[in-house]
Amino acid sequence: MDPFTKAVPSRPATVKETQEQVDYSLKKDEQLVKLAHSRALTGDVKANTNLKIGLSMFICLLISGWFVGLFWFIGSYFSQMQTLAEPVPSSVMLGIIGAGSGVIALMGYILKGLFKSN
Repeated sequence: MDPFTKAVPSRPATVKETQEQVDYSLKKDEQLVKLAHSRALTGDVKANTNLKIGLSMFICLLISGWFVGLFWFIGSYFSQMQTLAEPVPSSVMLGIIGAGSGVIALMGYILKGLFKSN
């Protein structure tokens, strides 16, 4: 006696479902799988969009904090130079302009990479 005969179920002599019923069942299952797949993709897109929104808000917050600190530092420097009755050196002005434009360029580069467009 073969030991594997009990493990393999035997095919019934008569099939209870017709071919149309089997095709309908397969078509219905395929539609459900496609619907579940599109719902999963929609959920991924929503999560990705929310992540991008959060990251862009965080970057804007960091840039705003940078400029607040920069202007506070510049204001205190200018008031100190005014009390000393000395002119502000041109190198300081160039440094301020360079720092501001560098940070704005960095923010634009980060946000462009975050929201890729062709």
